[in-house]
Amino acid sequence: MDKAFEAWEKEVNNLTGALGKFCGLNEFKFKQNVAGAEDPGFNDADWEVKKDLTWSLKDGIAYFRKKLHLPEKVEGINLTGSPIELNFVFPSGVEVFWDGKSLYQHKFWADKIATPLLLPDKVEPGREHLLVFKTPSGDGLGGFGAYFSFPMVEEALFEISTASAQIKFARNILEREKKAPLKKIFQKVLSLIDPEIIKRRNWKEIFASIKEIEKELEPFRAFARKYRVHLIGHSHIDMNWLWNYEDTIHVCLRDFDTVTKLMDEFPDLTFSQSQSHIYKIVEEHNPQLFDRVKKRIKEGRWDVTANAWVEGDLNMADGEAICRHILYSRKYNRERFGIEPNIMWSPDTFGHPVTIPTILSHAGIKDYYFMRPGSRFLSGGFTHPIFNWQGRDGGQVLAFNSVYNAYIFAESVITVARRFRENYGLSESMFVYGVGDHGGGPTRKDILRKKHLDLKPVIPFLTFSTTRKYYDTVRKRKVYPVVRTELNAVFEGCYTTHSDIKRANRNCENNLLTLETLAALANLLGKEYPVQKLESCWQTTLFNQFHDIFDGSAISESYRYSRDLAKEVLESSTGLLNESLNFIVNQVNTQGDGTPILVFNQLGWERSEPVEFALPSGISGKEVSLTDERGKRIPVQIIQGKKGIFIADNIPSFGYKAYWLKEGPYDDHDPHLNPLPLEGEDRGEGAKVSADIKSGIFETDYYRLEIAPDTGVIRRLYDKANRREVLSVGRSVPEDQSSYWAETCGNLLQVSQEKPHPMSAWIIGNVFRTENLLGLEEFKILEEGPVRLVLGIKRRYKNSLIDQKVIIYAGLPQVDFSLFTDWQEKGSSQDGVPMLRVKFRAGFDQPQAEFEIPFGWQVRKTEGKELPALKAVSLAEGRYRLGLLNREKHGYSVDGNNIALTILRNPYEPDSLPDSGPQKVDYRLRFGKLNQVEMAKEAAGYNRFFSVVLASKHPGKLPSTFSFLKFQSQNCIPSSLYQSLDGKSLILRFYEVQGRKGKSSLKFNFPVKSIVKTDLFGKGTQTIPVCKDKASVSVNKYSLNTIQLKSPSIIPLLQRGKKGDL
Repeated sequence: MDKAFEAWEKEVNNLTGALGKFCGLNEFKFKQNVAGAEDPGFNDADWEVKKDLTWSLKDGIAYFRKKLHLPEKVEGINLTGSPIELNFVFPSGVEVFWDGKSLYQHKFWADKIATPLLLPDKVEPGREHLLVFKTPSGDGLGGFGAYFSFPMVEEALFEISTASAQIKFARNILEREKKAPLKKIFQKVLSLIDPEIIKRRNWKEIFASIKEIEKELEPFRAFARKYRVHLIGHSHIDMNWLWNYEDTIHVCLRDFDTVTKLMDEFPDLTFSQSQSHIYKIVEEHNPQLFDRVKKRIKEGRWDVTANAWVEGDLNMADGEAICRHILYSRKYNRERFGIEPNIMWSPDTFGHPVTIPTILSHAGIKDYYFMRPGSRFLSGGFTHPIFNWQGRDGGQVLAFNSVYNAYIFAESVITVARRFRENYGLSESMFVYGVGDHGGGPTRKDILRKKHLDLKPVIPFLTFSTTRKYYDTVRKRKVYPVVRTELNAVFEGCYTTHSDIKRANRNCENNLLTLETLAALANLLGKEYPVQKLESCWQTTLFNQFHDIFDGSAISESYRYSRDLAKEVLESSTGLLNESLNFIVNQVNTQGDGTPILVFNQLGWERSEPVEFALPSGISGKEVSLTDERGKRIPVQIIQGKKGIFIADNIPSFGYKAYWLKEGPYDDHDPHLNPLPLEGEDRGEGAKVSADIKSGIFETDYYRLEIAPDTGVIRRLYDKANRREVLSVGRSVPEDQSSYWAETCGNLLQVSQEKPHPMSAWIIGNVFRTENLLGLEEFKILEEGPVRLVLGIKRRYKNSLIDQKVIIYAGLPQVDFSLFTDWQEKGSSQDGVPMLRVKFRAGFDQPQAEFEIPFGWQVRKTEGKELPALKAVSLAEGRYRLGLLNREKHGYSVDGNNIALTILRNPYEPDSLPDSGPQKVDYRLRFGKLNQVEMAKEAAGYNRFFSVVLASKHPGKLPSTFSFLKFQSQNCIPSSLYQSLDGKSLILRFYEVQGRKGKSSLKFNFPVKSIVKTDLFGKGTQTIPVCKDKASVSVNKYSLNTIQLKSPSIIPLLQRGKKGDL
């Protein structure tokens, strides 16, 4: 480009920089924990001069004071008599004082960008003003941005920056078109450029020069208008992030009202809004406003982009929960608006598993919009703003990656237009704009800037548009880059921060999925399915999965609210679950010798797990006997005289098994007891765990476990069946047999201290100290019996007591851990963030790290990064696997053959005490020759407890052991069984794990009229032949599959009374 233009642009940049600096408010006098500092007469002479506008709200109320003398002119622009607008964003909330008078106050997120605060005075040169910001103490983010705006300054900035952007765009057009007439015109434009005009700051000259330049650029208009930018107005509304639910309601109502009024004023304005819960808020709190919105939706100007109940976290939600987001959002959209949106809108979600395209394709959703983690998700950088994101099954969505809180300026829209043309040859691009986070949406200034830009010669064609119009337009082009990987990860601290909400979510998911299955089975027997109550419970649970809530990055008030919501869900769902269980139990023949105990398996495979139950009245617990229907003796262990525990073995899939409990010992003369064992089965007496507490050696038929009595670390775990070391052996140092490297052992608890850093809830900062917790206060056997041995290990770290139980079952190849701590180690802006992890070193050379993700597994590098998982991470070496399972955690790291689970973090913002106080964490080591299907089943079984009912004895049409439905597949896992939302059919969903085509078989013990393979919403894609009580379903690799079973009658099931040994 011509040197004159370079000189001109340099002067333009100097000018705009100077104006920006003048308007910016970047330096204040600062002090915390004072009173009355809004008074102009207050003496702040000894206050800190603060340029880094960050602080800790935890440290108290803060004042920011700034004395101002506004000049007559700034960079040649006359300010005398000009209105003064104050723009700011205070995530913490703020009270604003001007010359000692309070002008504005908001408790939570205070945002005056969409509608700036007009100050009561106009510019009067020489007059002194005092601006004071007062921020509260407590939770939140300590940081803000603020600036003044003046109409003449804004106009000057707009005109000169727009002129510069147009000249550069014209040059780009010339390079592409290579037309001689345009070249001649452009040379004339360059001749008109005079840096001296800018230097003189004579704005009459500057405006005249810009007008002349734009007149000469007029022939470029036709070429510039070939570029079309779809302007997508949007309001990103976070649910209860740094504010309470009442404020969320206020924001939703405010923004919907503002947008509908702007639509009245600007007939071409369009708007896109996601999250069904937002629409429900407006519907419930302002029906008249909701009707106005419905009218705009019908017109096609209001674009509903909601295919999820909220914009939730996708790395930590169960795959079935993600499906419920889609199902309930689609149901709401159909019922309220009669529409089916085609896009999943996830701009602020903190990462995206590779299975998302599979899930969306199964739902018929074709489009995806996201911002995070942007170009960071692939090594070497990733710059494609639009691409086909493809799942392993081949299903794909057209994905668009961009920021979502943008503003309409010439440089911004030209940049996106050029990028799409140069990268893809596309003349169509999408630009998402609008104030967001605490809502806001399109501003009047944005709309007017668009109108002004329409008059300029070298600006792309700008059109207020919708996502549907944009994606439908660009989809016509078939060739885009294809991405076949996960789009992760960002904000790794979020996988652990705020353990309470993660535990509550897992409990709610587990309860609701169990309820769905058992209620569906009860429905087969004639009980009404609780459609509305389930919907309400799911919607509440899905709300709590909003990314900022679920990720632990909200304020404490938000968590108080969400904990109460989760409590309501658990109470309601537990009550409904008990109703379904009792209904089924009443149909079961429970006659036998003793108190019947029915164990229900809500999962789609036969499994064995420990079962705890309360001892019924009349049984003292001194000595009891337990048998199954074949008379097999089942070892029972009494816990503190109040509860019993046994291993419920081989409980049928989607079914139950009965046991009978009675006081006293087994009757060796009873001919009905102890029949000859089946092949490979013992007689049932069980075998106690061999224990030597002094040496720390514990042994079962499955493994030998050696725990150091002085430190509590595992020095050896030997798998007898497979004759191999599960963990690295903690060998003694040759020169000192009592010494060994703790880092080579298992169950090593470590406390790391992160340096103080911003966004401490989101980010795991630099660790400057790590301490191994090797000192013990207690090492003893807490419980010992025929079922299990419980070892108690007590540690102390500074002010925190850590009680750990190591649970060794005589009849299961696993080691369970239950850790309780009253955690008192607090994070602060001075000391940083404490983090507790448990670490195991596997006895593998080069393991493969496999992280469970929604409907599958993700293999990741073993380089020590904190990464997300659902219920398990396993290390695999050949056919052998070591799985570290959890019940409420998501943050794992694998470094070589070291696997660590992050137990808790206690950052200091936005919640100052997110993980203080009582914390309980359960985890399990599961090992053996297990494939990914089996490990996923183990993880699901660890989380989805058997449902146990102590029943009365009575006859029944159903046998004492029964499976309603048996699913057989070597490579597929059933994920849910529930009644369809319309109540007309039974839905079974399963997913393929191992990347193999094949067939899965069904055998059902209830009448089935037809089976149809469907999409997520029950739309049929293939009829499956039914042969009596069996069917076979073809399955593609890595596919998500839904089948619909229609049963004509429940009566034959009760009449059959058939035993369910399938």
